[in-house]
Amino acid sequence: KNSTMVVTIVLFFAMYIVGIIMYGDRGFAKVQNFLNLFISNAGLIVVATGMTIVMITGGIDISVGSVMSLYAGVCCMILAGYGNVNVQEYAHPLLVGIGAGLLVTLICGVFNGFLVAYMNIQPMVATLILWSAGRAVGLLLCNSQIVYVRVPSFQKLGAYCGIIPTPIIVAAVCVAIASIVLRYTALGTYIQSVGINKKASRIAGFNSAKIILMCYAICGLCAGLAGMVATSRIYSADTN
Repeated sequence: KNSTMVVTIVLFFAMYIVGIIMYGDRGFAKVQNFLNLFISNAGLIVVATGMTIVMITGGIDISVGSVMSLYAGVCCMILAGYGNVNVQEYAHPLLVGIGAGLLVTLICGVFNGFLVAYMNIQPMVATLILWSAGRAVGLLLCNSQIVYVRVPSFQKLGAYCGIIPTPIIVAAVCVAIASIVLRYTALGTYIQSVGINKKASRIAGFNSAKIILMCYAICGLCAGLAGMVATSRIYSADTN
C-alpha cells in the first residue's frame, strides 16, 4: 500500500519537473500554477473520498455528479429566491442555503444506501435512479436557468482562507478524516469487513445493512461538499 502511494507521488513530481523543463518560460513553475492543480480538482478529491468508502463495501455510486448539481440547484435557489437568476444579496441566510443543500445530498445518499442495503438492488442499478433524476430535479428548481449568486461571502468557500485556498482545506480535511476512520477506528474495521465478506460480517454480529447504508450516506454528503466548493468557485448553479 505504501509503495503504491510513494510511486504515485514520485510520478506526480516527475511529471511536474518535466513540465517545468519544457514550459518553464511560460510560467509553469509558478507556485500558483501548482496550487491550481489542487484547487481545480478539490471537488473531485472530496467525491473520490466518499466513493472510496462505498467501494470498500463492494458497491459503487454513479449518481455523485448529479447529486453535486442537485446541491447547487437547492443551495442557489434558496439563496437567490425561487425564480431569480441573478442576485447580489441573499433572499435567505447563507447557512440556510448550504445546510439545505447538504441535507438534500445526505438524503440522496441514504436513498441509494436503502436501495442497495435493504432492497438488495445492484449498486449500479440503484444509483442509476438519481444519476438521471438528480439533474432533472435541479433543473426544475432553477427553472432550467443558470442561477448566479454574486455575493462575496458566498464566493469565500471557493476562494481563499488567509493564504490557503479554501477548496484545498475542505479536500484535505475530508481525506484526513476518512483516513483516520478507516485506519484507526472500529468503524473502519466494520466497513472493511463488510466489503470483504458481507455474510461473514453479519454472522460475526455486524449489522451489514446499516453499515452499507451509512457508507452511501457519507458518499452523498461528500458529493454535497464537492458541490459546495464547485458552486462557490463559479458563484452559480448550472444544473445542466
